[in-house]
Amino acid sequence: MPSIKKNFIYSCILTSANYIFPLIVYPYVSRVLGADGIGACGFVDSIIKYFVLFSMFGITSIGIREVAKAKKNKENLNKVFNNIFWTNALFTGLSVAVLIAVIFAVPDLESYRKLLFIGVLKVVSNFFLIDWFFRGIEDFRYITIRTLVVKCLYVVSIFIFVRDKSDYDAYYLLTVLMISVNSLFNQAYAHKSISISFKGVNLQTFIYPIAVMGVYTIMTSMYTTFNISYLGFVAGDKEVGYYTTVDTLYGALLALFSAFTGVMLPRMSSLLAEGQFERFKSLLSKSANVLFSFSFPFVFLFVVYAPEIIGLYAGNEFENAVVPMQISMPLMIVIGYEQIIITQGLLPLDKNKAVLINAVLGAITGVVLSLLLVAPFKCIGSVVVWVISEVIVLVSASLFIRYYIKFTFPFKLFISECIGYTPLLLILLEIHKVSLQPIWSIIIAGALTAIYTFIIQRYIFKQTNLVDLTNSLHTIVKKNNKI
Repeated sequence: MPSIKKNFIYSCILTSANYIFPLIVYPYVSRVLGADGIGACGFVDSIIKYFVLFSMFGITSIGIREVAKAKKNKENLNKVFNNIFWTNALFTGLSVAVLIAVIFAVPDLESYRKLLFIGVLKVVSNFFLIDWFFRGIEDFRYITIRTLVVKCLYVVSIFIFVRDKSDYDAYYLLTVLMISVNSLFNQAYAHKSISISFKGVNLQTFIYPIAVMGVYTIMTSMYTTFNISYLGFVAGDKEVGYYTTVDTLYGALLALFSAFTGVMLPRMSSLLAEGQFERFKSLLSKSANVLFSFSFPFVFLFVVYAPEIIGLYAGNEFENAVVPMQISMPLMIVIGYEQIIITQGLLPLDKNKAVLINAVLGAITGVVLSLLLVAPFKCIGSVVVWVISEVIVLVSASLFIRYYIKFTFPFKLFISECIGYTPLLLILLEIHKVSLQPIWSIIIAGALTAIYTFIIQRYIFKQTNLVDLTNSLHTIVKKNNKI
């Protein structure tokens, strides 16, 4: 079994690359395409994401979990893979058919028709990507190397083919082709581990958990994607461009912790399968410690320096994205903790109904608030909808995890971390008053934040959370290998 430390490093590189490479090209394309071009791509992609979600319909989470359980038996692994793969094929076929019908049936989408057909390719490519399989068998090394190579080609292509405002379709096509090329590599590489066959396939095997998780992902999208689509319809492409800028930056910040939870899901499922329940709860606690230890400094830094960061990242045309970014930053803590108790807790526990209820509550909140707030407050209203919806999901998930395994929110740790980082916030506010070039202001503030974080974690809180956590998991893996 691969080392948890190596998997975490690979997953960090992988997940970070999914955001860092867009960060490399975004300052360029935002200035070339402008808020309207970025907004048009963002609006269309928000629609396409719905069809991707329906085509994947819970496949990713269930696929990772079931493959992780079956990976030690090749025959069983092959059976599990084909059942999930062909179930995925069914949902993808339906999704593509409905999408094509929508493209021709909705008059308001006529001007976006070219981009939407590119989106059809994205839906199909996501089906063949089968990243859930590689994550389930924990082959993070292959995923990472493949992703880095393809993304390097993507960056080069962007600078070659995206040259003026009219090239927004080329930008979206290249972004989709990146997924297509990855899927081709995956299909070729997967044949070393499994063989695709319809023989003996029973689509009913996983249809219930996949359907539950599929509804969950659709419901989740109602407060993470619906507000973007609705924003495009009621406020136009430019407002979507502002929102997309915030979403891209925020996603890059959450990438590291998402990499961590991506590694943890198959391992937490394995722990439960082996009956190590107390160790399971212990790792949940340590995961929360890791989150709180490192999220507060990022939140404070990016709230204070949002004007400079937005200006350098996207350009002066996107100054209206500053306030939405400041509002969205606490989501690092909210969504980070959600990932712990849902991805590492409720999913490995097979509490699919609880996960679904969380999503339904978030969806209802998201849709209702979108109808009330997006039209009058535009991008700011859309971000507020996002934040409130995520808080509702967090509260619901916290109640469920407490009910099932008596795991409660660590209020004492949360408050102590908040108090411990309050002086950093005051320091950043004072430094922000000094007149400096934006780039130097950010560099100095970032360096001070890193130094302060190291000192307070090492000498005040005396924390070594991430090291302790990976060591604990590594010890479990070594013991299992000896059995």
